[in-house]
Amino acid sequence: MENVNNDSEFFTSGELNAPEYVADFLRSVRPGEEAKKLHNLRQSLTARSNNAADQIKDIVFDHYKQFIDTSKEISKLEKEIYQLSTLLTDQRHLLEGLMEMTGLEKRSSCSASLTTSSGLSSQQTHQLQILMNRMDDIAPILNSAGEQERILLQGQLQLLDSETFKPKHTVYAVLLSNNLLIGHPNPDSGTGQQKHPFHLAANYSLDSLALINVKRTPSNFDESSENIVQLLVFPEYLYLRCENARVKRDWLESVEETKRKQHEERALVRQATIRARRRSILNTIATRASTSDNVRTKKSYNLHEKIDEEDEIEEGKQSEPGKRRRMSIEDSVWLNDLINELQDVISHRHMEEAVEMLMEWKSCSYSDAALNARFAAIEKQVVQILTNDLKRFSSVYGGSKVLAQPLQQLIALGRSTYAIELYLKKRSAVLRTAARELIISEEPLSYVRQVSGLFINDIVEVCTELSIYPKQLCLIIAWSSRELGILLSLIRKNVIEVAPTMAVLTNTWRILVGKCSHLSYIGLDLSFEINRLAAPSLRTALQANFDNILESIKLRNSEERWTPFSLDSDQNLIRFLEEMSDIGFQMEWAICRESPSPDYKYRYALNVSQNVCMFARIALQLSRDLALLNSSPHLQQISNAFICEIWNLELSHLTSTMHSSIVHHCSSRFIISHVLPLCEQVLQCGDDSEGVLYEILHKKFSHLVHFQRRPSNLYPQDEETDDHNVLE
Repeated sequence: MENVNNDSEFFTSGELNAPEYVADFLRSVRPGEEAKKLHNLRQSLTARSNNAADQIKDIVFDHYKQFIDTSKEISKLEKEIYQLSTLLTDQRHLLEGLMEMTGLEKRSSCSASLTTSSGLSSQQTHQLQILMNRMDDIAPILNSAGEQERILLQGQLQLLDSETFKPKHTVYAVLLSNNLLIGHPNPDSGTGQQKHPFHLAANYSLDSLALINVKRTPSNFDESSENIVQLLVFPEYLYLRCENARVKRDWLESVEETKRKQHEERALVRQATIRARRRSILNTIATRASTSDNVRTKKSYNLHEKIDEEDEIEEGKQSEPGKRRRMSIEDSVWLNDLINELQDVISHRHMEEAVEMLMEWKSCSYSDAALNARFAAIEKQVVQILTNDLKRFSSVYGGSKVLAQPLQQLIALGRSTYAIELYLKKRSAVLRTAARELIISEEPLSYVRQVSGLFINDIVEVCTELSIYPKQLCLIIAWSSRELGILLSLIRKNVIEVAPTMAVLTNTWRILVGKCSHLSYIGLDLSFEINRLAAPSLRTALQANFDNILESIKLRNSEERWTPFSLDSDQNLIRFLEEMSDIGFQMEWAICRESPSPDYKYRYALNVSQNVCMFARIALQLSRDLALLNSSPHLQQISNAFICEIWNLELSHLTSTMHSSIVHHCSSRFIISHVLPLCEQVLQCGDDSEGVLYEILHKKFSHLVHFQRRPSNLYPQDEETDDHNVLE
């Protein structure tokens, strides 16, 4: 084993000189055995090379498999995160709507003061008592707390060394509405001299901290070190270990939710302040204008009428520019504040609030070109951000609901056509990606169902979502038609043009028509696209399949000898009769009579030829397949042509070879009385009226009508006896 390892190291080293190695090897070989030894050496080196290549392949495959598994887990986690983010956003909108309905701009009713005992709930009182018993030096913070301050979460955590990740000591963490308190253990808490086990060591504002999940890696931690979080407070950072995974999740979610609520409340206060200031400015301007009008009215009663009119005209000329100037100044101040607030909202990527502020600017008619240019630049920036959100969208991240949010915001900014075009392009890209992931299995109808359901459901979803924009109806219809064309091209390429059977072709048409009928339920009838794009290729494939069927029937008819159909054994005969009965043919009446002669070779046989039995199967299956095409006028004509041609061929065969044998007689009786009525019933979809097959029989082959029996007498008990009497 050591020699093998040494040889491997020698071959992989950079000091290997192949000519010298071969020369040294040949020095130890006897004369005349050089070729044999070199051949053995070559085989040995080849085996080592193949073994090394296999090992490398296994290693690469294992690494690639690990990479794929990790990617799947990451995609699943990203999907869950985005779904959670969407759910939280919807809840925030719901809360804001409820606040507006109740007329409250702050959530003071949902919180209680930590400093007023009468305002505390029982749970908050219990939490406060626990905190005051556990931590010292906490009274100043509680006394200075506001009305909205609450204890959200508290508990003991393990402080770890930042380099070795070894436990240092226990800390007591308390999460308030605006702060995070960290308490360290008192030195004398174990001796009973200290009343509180912890003392306040740090008070962090939620604006300046972040709590990050730390994943356990084998290179940094042992098996017992997990459930670790990192507290970032620039420029410091702490590693804390939770008791279990549930406690860790509670801390991460609570800190994140508290920071989000804090930011939302501040945004609401800022927006309310801006709106209140705007209203006060407008009220001040209106008051001043009303006061000026009253003064002018009093002066008009004391002066001469003519002089008064001149004074009013002069005062009006002087007051109007003044009012406009005051309004312009106040609007300028308000709009500058609005720009600052708008930039702050954009920096936090709160696009809904940014769009609302831009709509407020548009509702205010202000003539300052510089200020309007700044708003126009910000609007262009918001449009670009929303456009990038649409372009970066993937179906993994939250579904179509996430894609609809930037669409609605762009439409609110007056870019409806641009937004819907971009939205439809992205939906097309996502749809094509999903279609490429479908597997074309050995069962083509399964692929047809999957791909047609994928496209049709997506078209219905998009049309339903965009039905509230009737001005963009042309874009929606054009996109739907284009996507339906792609669906039909995929089916034509992967199913129709790969030479499937007749049943696959007709069932493909049935599935397509059934799926596209869902479009008519929403008022979008695109059946003409199916007839235009799929019918020609389907007609060509049907013709090719029918030509093969017709050639096989002609070949069997040319070899017809009108001999009984022998099945060799009683089991085979019973099995064949059961198979024919399953598809609708009762043939017990055609069993050959037994003969006492030992040389009788048709002991287990039917008085119907084998070719006629084969034609019965083919004709019935073909009728069932072509009956699926009756819903399309474009394909019903070719369907009737196929049926007429195959039955003209078979009835002509019965006529041209007519003679007095019992096999021919029973075969004709079976075709006319059994096969033809059943095929006609299938083609007419259960209708008992006479159709194209009876028309062919009565007009072209009336001499075969005497083989026909009434439907109530298709299977008489004495049919075989009647046949023998006819022959006699």
